Amino acid sequence: MDIKRIRGFVGMMSLPDKIALTGGENKIDGIDRPKLESVFFGHGLLPYDVSEPNQLAVGCAFSQDVAERVALYKLSEAVENGYAFGGTVSSGLIRDPMCVTAGEFFSEDPYVTGVLLKSYAISCGIGFVFTNALGQGTFVNRTVDSRALYEIYLNPLYRAGKYAAAVQLDGGRLNGEAVCESRTVYDIYSRYVFNTAAFFTQYDAEYTLDSDETLLGVYRLGATKDYRLKLKKAVESGEVQKRVLGESIERTLSAMVDAHELYKAPVSVKIQAAELPDLAIESSVLLKNDGVLPTHTEDIVLFGNRDIFADAKKLVYPVTEVAKRAGSLNVFLIAEYENDGIDGQTVSAIKTASQSGKVVAVVCGGCATELKFTDYANAILFVPLIPNVSDVMDIIYGIAPRGRLPFTWCKSRYDYPCNNKKFAMRGDFRYESTYNGYLLFNNFNRDAVMYPFGHGLDYTSYQLDKLTLTSNGTVIHCEFKIQNCGKWDGEAVLQAYVSTESKTVYGISKRLAGVKRVLVESGQSDTVAMDIDLAEIPVYDEARGEYTVLSGKYEVEIGLSSADIFIKNDVRISVGAKTVAGLTQAVAPSYYAVGKKFNPTAPEIEKLLKVPFIKKADDCPELDLPDTSIIKKYTKTAIKRAPRRLHALIEYKVNTTPKRNVPKN
Repeated sequence: MDIKRIRGFVGMMSLPDKIALTGGENKIDGIDRPKLESVFFGHGLLPYDVSEPNQLAVGCAFSQDVAERVALYKLSEAVENGYAFGGTVSSGLIRDPMCVTAGEFFSEDPYVTGVLLKSYAISCGIGFVFTNALGQGTFVNRTVDSRALYEIYLNPLYRAGKYAAAVQLDGGRLNGEAVCESRTVYDIYSRYVFNTAAFFTQYDAEYTLDSDETLLGVYRLGATKDYRLKLKKAVESGEVQKRVLGESIERTLSAMVDAHELYKAPVSVKIQAAELPDLAIESSVLLKNDGVLPTHTEDIVLFGNRDIFADAKKLVYPVTEVAKRAGSLNVFLIAEYENDGIDGQTVSAIKTASQSGKVVAVVCGGCATELKFTDYANAILFVPLIPNVSDVMDIIYGIAPRGRLPFTWCKSRYDYPCNNKKFAMRGDFRYESTYNGYLLFNNFNRDAVMYPFGHGLDYTSYQLDKLTLTSNGTVIHCEFKIQNCGKWDGEAVLQAYVSTESKTVYGISKRLAGVKRVLVESGQSDTVAMDIDLAEIPVYDEARGEYTVLSGKYEVEIGLSSADIFIKNDVRISVGAKTVAGLTQAVAPSYYAVGKKFNPTAPEIEKLLKVPFIKKADDCPELDLPDTSIIKKYTKTAIKRAPRRLHALIEYKVNTTPKRNVPKN
């Protein structure tokens, strides 16, 4: 609805109704509407509320179609239950793929995240709440330079934010400011969403009346009756202006009116017919295969915890029985690793089984982990959810997994910068630079990588050649040949990476800018056309405070992963900016030292952040810690509602979330 009409409604509302719309528990009551007794502002936003499928599974699918089908399915559930929103969707990036919370994000890459985020923009639906725009790690103090903030972390919101029904502010801090109290962050987010999108805080955060004028339009999840009573008295006394109160509820009321209007109309056919895609096949990633898969043998023995898999029955044996039960092909279903990694008993069992037969290791869960058995396994399959045993058997017997890695799988969890204690003592800015994820590893530290970003094997092989490039404005048109060189039909996931050299801009080095799936029959060739729009990976001009495309020569590389490049060529872009304000090679040579150690000096850091270099990580206890009693309450609810296979994720959140104990009176 038009914002002017909303302001008219606000002007006619009573003070108690206005106060109710500034914050509260999980829903807003008292508004008569067909099919909807109340608008839930909190479902899917509460601590430990876990839904399926996890976003990482959608990210591994590398498919807009899969993402849209999942979004429609979630919307159908929301409509059936009378919720105001289709649920939450994380718009930020993975920082630590070996942490269980990685399952809540699509990718470490802003391009992939932006593409999939757009797929959650279903015009016939009620929309999603975009969360975690600053990425994985709710309780952290992020130190980020402006180019990294806009080009990497906020790029998905920039490209897809207009589709958000609502936005939830992150926890933690950004450059020293508490995000949920920062007018700066609110103004930045507001640039990329419509003025009718609601804004939410983290649940159960504490606020003062001073913050009302700072954070206009933000609904305070979990605001107490005491807070609302103080606000009412402050308005009546003139301490808080009525204008301020009115402006603070405009977005909230807009979201409610939109939900009201939606529920007047019949449910769309697309939502009624929505079904969850087969993510076990779409998202599974074949990491390693020495030819053992697909197999024709019937002598297959499965090992693992049969209680985790719905259809396991007596088909799955404990790893302790490997010595007496190992067969020609031994399949290990590994699902209990998210908190502590893969246990030594399983690694030892894999080694034992490899001495008498072939081994397939199937890692089932919402994050990566250290793989200490790669030398003993003939094939390794990553399934970013808990599949049925029958799904695994389908892959083993010939249905090629379609997934690709949306993150970089390193050898050790300490290879990821956010886990490196040595670097943490020097401040965390380097991990929030434009060199995020594979951009850091591919340019500076390839030795740390076990499986690169975009990796995923097929049951066949491909050859690419004859790349030609033409440009039209900011769009690069690519044409090339692809040949299926194997005995199986296959679907190649082709990835285009771009680089440009400039003395005024760093970081545009092998950045993903295009993805295309192509079906190719065994022994056949095809011509592929693929467009790259450089506006999808823009440079942030710090001087002008806006996104732009850099003109000049670009190198385009196309392959099957960020490290498996087949063809490349150059093209010149004449439109766009010739120079962009920012670090130059003269003042920050370390940022241009591609292939060398990434180790900027203190003076470079100060120039980058425009603040004095902090030699040690800033120890800032968070202001917005959830109450222990609140955590216990919603944990019990989540445990009852969530499938058993998600309990590890819930328990992890309970154990790792900072809490505050409120003394009893």
